[in-house]
Amino acid sequence: MVESHQLFISIGTNINQEEKLSLAKNMLRGLFSNIVFSSEIWTEPIGIQTDEFLNCIAMASTKHGLKQIERALKQIERRCGDTKSKRTENIISMDIDILQYGDEKFHVEDWKRDYVTKLMKELTGQEDN
Repeated sequence: MVESHQLFISIGTNINQEEKLSLAKNMLRGLFSNIVFSSEIWTEPIGIQTDEFLNCIAMASTKHGLKQIERALKQIERRCGDTKSKRTENIISMDIDILQYGDEKFHVEDWKRDYVTKLMKELTGQEDN
C-alpha cells in the first residue's frame, strides 16, 4: 500500500496578484482533493525591487511522490505565466515551493519568515506560546 504524506506548499505572486493566486488555487484543488489554504498575506519583496507579493500556504495529504509533485507544481507555475525571462525582470507570475513533504523540510530560510510562521500556525492550529 502507498503511504500518504503530509504536504505544505507556499504560493506567491507579484503581478495581477489576486487573479494569479486564485488561478493557482483552482489548479491545486484539481491536484489535491483535500487541500486547505491559509488566509492570504501581502508581503514586501525580499531581495528584489518589485510590487508587493500576495502569499498563502497550502496543506494537503498525498500519495504522490515528491518528484511527481515538483513537476506538477512547475507546470502550474508555467500555466500562471511564469517564465525565466519574466523572472529576470523581477516579475514572478507564480512561485510555488514545497515547504514540507512528509517529515522532510525544504526552503529552510523561508521557514524563518514571519508570514510563513503565522500562516503555518493558522493551518496547523498551533497557538503562540
